[in-house]
Amino acid sequence: MGQLTDLQVKKAEHRTREYFLADGDGLYLRVHPTRKVWVYRYMRIRGYDRRSEGECQSLFAR
Repeated sequence: MGQLTDLQVKKAEHRTREYFLADGDGLYLRVHPTRKVWVYRYMRIRGYDRRSEGECQSLFAR
């Protein structure tokens, strides 16, 4: 699957409503009006669930 590049993540514009950019295999970049957060969507017995992995700035600092 397609993966988001570092440049695509940095250029993702903040809008008045949040939106998602797919990175592949259940990983999404959730762009809020004020911040960006990585979210992992996975399958459970009773449907889908999501887990937030943290803000972009903290992940790029590693």
